[in-house]
Amino acid sequence: MNKLLLTTLTAGLLAPAFWAEGDDLWKGINAIDRTMVKPGTALDLSRNSALPLLSGQLQRLAVNTNGELACGGEEGSIRLMGFNHNLRFTERSDQPGMRSYRSSSPEEIQAFARGVRTRGYNSIRLFGIDQVCWYQDCEPKPEMVAQVDQFMAALGANGVYAYLPLVGYGNYLSLSSQQKNHHNERKVLMLLGDETIRRAWKFGAEFWLNRVNPSNGKTYKDDTTIGVLEFYNEIELGLLSGHLSPETVQRAQERFTEFLKRHYPESADGQPAMKEWLLTRDATPEMLHFFAELELECFDWCEKTVRDIGYKGLTAQFDITHWLENQAVRYRKSAVTLAHKYYQHPSTAGGKLKFYQGSCVGDYAQNFIIANATRFADRPHFITEYNAVQFNDHLYEVGPLFAAYAALQGTAALYIHSGAVIPTPKVSAYPYDIFTVGSNPVLLGGEFLGNTLYLRRDVRAASHRVDMRIMPKDRQKFQMISGEQMKIALLTGFALDFPGLSRPAGLAPARSPDLCLAMAGSSTDSGETSEWSVDLKTESTGDFALGKLVQALRQKGVLPHENRSDTARGLLESETGELLLDSPNRTFQVRTPRTEIVVSEAGTTTADQAALKLVCSSIPATLGVVAVDGRPLRESARLVLVYTTKFRYLGEKHENFGNYSIVQSRGTLPGELRCGNFTVTLVNQLGRDFELYALGMDGERQEKLPMEKSGELLQIKVDTSTLAVATPFFELVATGLGEENKE
Repeated sequence: MNKLLLTTLTAGLLAPAFWAEGDDLWKGINAIDRTMVKPGTALDLSRNSALPLLSGQLQRLAVNTNGELACGGEEGSIRLMGFNHNLRFTERSDQPGMRSYRSSSPEEIQAFARGVRTRGYNSIRLFGIDQVCWYQDCEPKPEMVAQVDQFMAALGANGVYAYLPLVGYGNYLSLSSQQKNHHNERKVLMLLGDETIRRAWKFGAEFWLNRVNPSNGKTYKDDTTIGVLEFYNEIELGLLSGHLSPETVQRAQERFTEFLKRHYPESADGQPAMKEWLLTRDATPEMLHFFAELELECFDWCEKTVRDIGYKGLTAQFDITHWLENQAVRYRKSAVTLAHKYYQHPSTAGGKLKFYQGSCVGDYAQNFIIANATRFADRPHFITEYNAVQFNDHLYEVGPLFAAYAALQGTAALYIHSGAVIPTPKVSAYPYDIFTVGSNPVLLGGEFLGNTLYLRRDVRAASHRVDMRIMPKDRQKFQMISGEQMKIALLTGFALDFPGLSRPAGLAPARSPDLCLAMAGSSTDSGETSEWSVDLKTESTGDFALGKLVQALRQKGVLPHENRSDTARGLLESETGELLLDSPNRTFQVRTPRTEIVVSEAGTTTADQAALKLVCSSIPATLGVVAVDGRPLRESARLVLVYTTKFRYLGEKHENFGNYSIVQSRGTLPGELRCGNFTVTLVNQLGRDFELYALGMDGERQEKLPMEKSGELLQIKVDTSTLAVATPFFELVATGLGEENKE
């Protein structure tokens, strides 16, 4: 632990007290995966997740004339916040990796849908509907189909949209058929127009969209619970990630040769041969054009198929962020743009998980800015997978950092990966997936803070925008825009534009940007699992300098003159003044009227906030305070304090090898939360006495804690190792608060 700065405060205030250097205490935390947030508690976020209904029903999602996500024909915009939920089936329990799961009962599914709302979510990316043909190709198992029906009906009844990938990995094939080739190979075959793969995909589309759901009486294609229909999850990975048979490589080569004869007859003989990894950094312009043609044809085929069936809702495709020619395809075709990005996604080494440590804050929010660099200003932008691995020491950064900048950019939907609410707990002690939110108190704390920043819109969206114009010459290499230019998203609105390219029918033109830039320099994503992880390498910046852009933005009035951005110091402040990132010092501060947050390393932070005046933590942590009654913090009568540190499972072991680690043991359930001391000084002008409670993960008060009040200053000091129950949540409530003032 770093040496701590001990600060003497004004007379009458609590002085921070910390453990001696080297202390590392953990406290067990049980049954999180069996816990739903109870309505009416301080953790109940169902008001934030409420959506406009018509006669008690969700309306069809659409894109309004401002390029925003909207309900039906309404001009007002909505936002979706949710998580990926992987369907689990008892019928699969005899398969490797599935022995710990069982199917959810109807009662559990109903409780799950209610729990989704109280956790503050209004959408679920429901993953795995293509796995219902586990025993025979294109022959759905009735018990599995019934569970999907029940989930869909329960979500709709509780005002929760389903984002529905028609295919995740299985493509309606049996387990034995899936084992014949890697899922990446099936993606390549789908792009190549393979008859067997496309027949199976079409079967799935027709089966589900024409099906009448007995649980609600609705035909799927007409059920407005389906917010967006995605054709095929991460279809581009087939091009990037290998695992192809020689026969499939040969088919791709033959198609490429035909393509060259049609479009580039003069250069047909000078092209490199296709290899198992079809698309690499050395790809020629002709190869990039060829793969774009495959993607365009595949999108059109899928789109025609679902429209011929009669589906009238939004569709989307292409969620991998790597190269600009791919983004040009989605610009032309997808009315909703998608992105997947993780911070330090692990790889495998000798059959064991290998991961790198790092700080999202210290890396200029790389996982957000690279995901945002797929945004177009004329349509909604969905980030449908993001997170950092459970083992990351800075996992406490993820929720507030990602949600804050998504709010600044006006992102239409956020789906963390995965399982933020768990309908059916595991039946063994083996830990949950390394990205599971619902068993991890650090991620749940981050999601609570992120919900207020993003879904409640406590962070204001940028009122200005910088567009980067991507020209045909920029698409001739396997590259992205430079990491330096991506950082514009930490200052003001930022989007890509492709002048001259066609756009999906029905989209209105975007409003004019405040500034247009040309692409200068480039970057690649060079992580070991770079299809998901982020390890952004800026290869050149050309003549672009972020510091000069900051000056220009001040001169144009995009950034106010008092904006504190100083690129030489690594300090970037948003145009709204609400977000301040100090990347070299790994600190991030959020200052809004109703929510204030400090993310920092161990020590004392004199917070430049309206309500938070001093924050001290004995270990690296996020500390945030939220006015859950919706009033400004200084006037709020009911607040939630969130303190997130680090989480691990019992017996979890890592072996360190310098800049990376190997997971030697995942450990067992339950988990442990790292303990720390924190001190907070908070300004409140309500003129009432307050009480402080530690909360359970369901929001119920567990124990009353001491605190002090001196005039308008509330002083809180907690040693979490002494709590009766480990928790990241604390409620600060005015004494004598009536029920009518709780919300």
